[in-house]
Amino acid sequence: MPDNMPVPPANADQDPTGDQTKVQKEVPSAIAPETGTEPPLSSHELTCKTKRDVWDHAKFAAELIGLGFLIAYTIYTAGIYCANRKSAEATQNTFLEIQKQTLLQKQQLIGTQAAIVDLWQNTPPELSIDNLQEVRFVRLDLENSGHVTATSVQVRLEIARLTLPNENKIGNAVNAEFMVPSLAQEKRIHRDFRFFVNPADTKLIFDTKQTIRLSGTITYNNGFDQIIPVPICFSYLAYTVRNKAGAERGSGSGFQRCEELGAALQSVQKEKIAALQRD
Repeated sequence: MPDNMPVPPANADQDPTGDQTKVQKEVPSAIAPETGTEPPLSSHELTCKTKRDVWDHAKFAAELIGLGFLIAYTIYTAGIYCANRKSAEATQNTFLEIQKQTLLQKQQLIGTQAAIVDLWQNTPPELSIDNLQEVRFVRLDLENSGHVTATSVQVRLEIARLTLPNENKIGNAVNAEFMVPSLAQEKRIHRDFRFFVNPADTKLIFDTKQTIRLSGTITYNNGFDQIIPVPICFSYLAYTVRNKAGAERGSGSGFQRCEELGAALQSVQKEKIAALQRD
């Protein structure tokens, strides 16, 4: 080898003494050296594995006590509410019972002391017929059979002629009305309502071919601020029973209640037939 040839530098990995043995590099360890202190806790360990001290136990006990007081107060309040509700229901029931008894007593008082306005002695109206066999008027008698004065006594009527037995209206009806401010107990009044029927039609009435009907309503204050309506309806029924020779064998006339007119008319027809068969 020539003397001027450069000498290659020594390998850094070689020992400067020329030892070919590789020098092992120092590799930092991935494990932290022990320093004598515990490693810091993770967030999971901080939140889930924290050890309870005396203060924490005291707070927990206080929360339990507070919860117990809250439950007890709720139960107590509910008990008071139930008791108040039962008391209110009992008071309401007592009030309703008192109200019921008061109403019953008032009804009994009204039933025994109130004014009662109706037809006098429950008698029907009367028909006035003169010597010429003309109907002149219809008379109506009213009576207060109660124990107090009746006020605002008002009568509304319709008077009409009807055919028999079909009860078809003939001509125009007459409407009548009158009012009495007061009617004392055990007192009666009468009113005449003009209604004219000529002799020819009067004969038809007595032959049971026509009738005069009086219908309407009586209203009054019974003395206890109650307006009482009293419906009235009467039909005049007259008849003459004759034998085969035409001789009279009986007669009758008078107002019948409208609901009784049909039965009374049948009775008259049977009596007429029987008179013809007997003679």
